[in-house]
Amino acid sequence: MPRRRHSVLLALLVALGMVAGLTVRADVAAANGCPLRIDGVPAGTEADPLLVPDRAALEVVASDSRCYESQYAFKQTADIDLSGADWTPIAMGSGFNGSYDGGGHRITGMTVESGADVIGLFSQLSGATVNDLVISGARVTRTAPGYGVGVLAGAMTGASITRVRVLNSTVVGVDNVGGLVGGACYSQINASSSEASVWGSVSVGGLIGVAMSRCFDIAGGLSAQALLPLPTITDSAATGPVSGETQVGGLIGDMDPMVVSRSFATGVVTASTGSAGGLIGRLRGVVVNTGFVQNDPSALVDVYATGAVSGGSGVGGLIGQLESGATVTRAYSVGRVTGIGAGGLVGGAYLGCAGIEASCGISGVSTAAAPTSFWNTITSGQATSYGEIASGRTTTQLQTLGTYA
Repeated sequence: MPRRRHSVLLALLVALGMVAGLTVRADVAAANGCPLRIDGVPAGTEADPLLVPDRAALEVVASDSRCYESQYAFKQTADIDLSGADWTPIAMGSGFNGSYDGGGHRITGMTVESGADVIGLFSQLSGATVNDLVISGARVTRTAPGYGVGVLAGAMTGASITRVRVLNSTVVGVDNVGGLVGGACYSQINASSSEASVWGSVSVGGLIGVAMSRCFDIAGGLSAQALLPLPTITDSAATGPVSGETQVGGLIGDMDPMVVSRSFATGVVTASTGSAGGLIGRLRGVVVNTGFVQNDPSALVDVYATGAVSGGSGVGGLIGQLESGATVTRAYSVGRVTGIGAGGLVGGAYLGCAGIEASCGISGVSTAAAPTSFWNTITSGQATSYGEIASGRTTTQLQTLGTYA
């Protein structure tokens, strides 16, 4: 994805203005805040959350800025069916700033079809938390080029997602398209998964379309978030098919410096041009920006991919294109890999860095004397892989304990 699109995306997310809330309870004084909070009860804290038992209550959260722009805690208390009418994302044109506890319940039948910039169940999660929620049977379609499309949220900035599952769903868009979230910046995702089928053009992933460690303010400068620890994805997975043009990955389409651990992808990955990986389409290592150097490199630890991967140049069983500064530890891939410039584990180097990116090539990638990562030369159909960070082994060898000694 061109760097301009990243900066435009994040500038847009910060610059999005508040929209007027639709007050469904005119008798509730504005001083009481969100209309679900009557006379200060419940308090809207984690210990005493505002309850969301049905679609009507969820629509209040979605449409009233006093709800979604306040740091209230919400808790869903029953399954909610959103079928029958298109859903307008929570905090459309703005950001959800509170916490949402799904209580282990489901949201089913959601359909979002819009040309808006950032769409999903939520528009954008801004410093928010979402946990213990299942979304099933969703259909999310962006009808024009945009900046973030996902079942849970179009984008998230400085947010956290834990134990959220997407089942039996479909996501269609152009840029930054993900089964769970379209674009994630300085955010944490833990114990979450998606089995959605995902289609897009650029930066398309089974879980996340584009994951970034840099957030820009409205003027395009780096924000203070750039000084925080790297964002992480932990104990998470994607199992649905992913298709696009370039920067297409089973888990993440395009990834800035961050850490992905104990995670996997099993879906078939198809890119019409290149940068296609069973786990990551394009992975950047250390990024050097004007006035700021991200010293912590990208890291993949205890990860794997099993889906078939096909595309043009830069096609790998685990990573399509890899930039310097990344480390890969205890990873493997077994899926069939086909394309020009294909590799068993890694397809090739990410080249052509320009502008604010000053770190290119493969030289900084971990090249331990005894690689801890492997690809299956039989099932992948590939005898070689880019770089020296992995070893190709046959199925029999990979089933032999001595291979890992």
